[in-house]
Amino acid sequence: MPIIKENGVFPQWCELQSFEIVRPFGDERLHFARKGVKEKLMIAEGRCDVHIGGQSFRASKCEQFNSVLADESFEVSNAEEGTVIIRLCGSWGDVTGGSGFFEMHATTEPRNSGDPAEYPRNTEFDRHYHDCDEYYILYEGDGVVLTECKLYDIMSGDCVAIGKGHHHDLPIVRETVKAVFFETTLQGLKRSGHLWNHTHGPAEPELERV
Repeated sequence: MPIIKENGVFPQWCELQSFEIVRPFGDERLHFARKGVKEKLMIAEGRCDVHIGGQSFRASKCEQFNSVLADESFEVSNAEEGTVIIRLCGSWGDVTGGSGFFEMHATTEPRNSGDPAEYPRNTEFDRHYHDCDEYYILYEGDGVVLTECKLYDIMSGDCVAIGKGHHHDLPIVRETVKAVFFETTLQGLKRSGHLWNHTHGPAEPELERV
């Protein structure tokens, strides 16, 4: 089952080993004790002060911070109401596929610009694969995700672990989905971005990553 809850156990193949969805508010200073060889903070909503390595930053929505030093830890303070922070911990490589933020709505005119899909759809998401593992972490909404050739219900608080080369899709949104994505170490041909059979050649899924 590729759906992991907060504080859940990740499959052995995952480079992401834990995540937290944090909703701070006010002038309380939160300290994040070190968990991973590498760590990342993603500011999904709002504004807050981020403290790391003796420096402080006024961080806004869609900013990201990375830590690779074992003696560093994150602290957060002065968060606006509605601030949402996603914390990622693990042991990924130096060259990763990318990370960011996305929002997906239901639409009355769905389309799929990726590889063919024979299941219901109400979104404009494309069925694709990557040369790396990828993780979606939802902090709002619910819907249906495809990975490993199976459809899974997902909701706020879920992390979807997607193995390298496995086609995936977000065909159904019931309530608007807000999420972050993180593509870990690039492998094989090390191509970045969305890949499709019809453009980039057939996917070669890692069979152990199921």
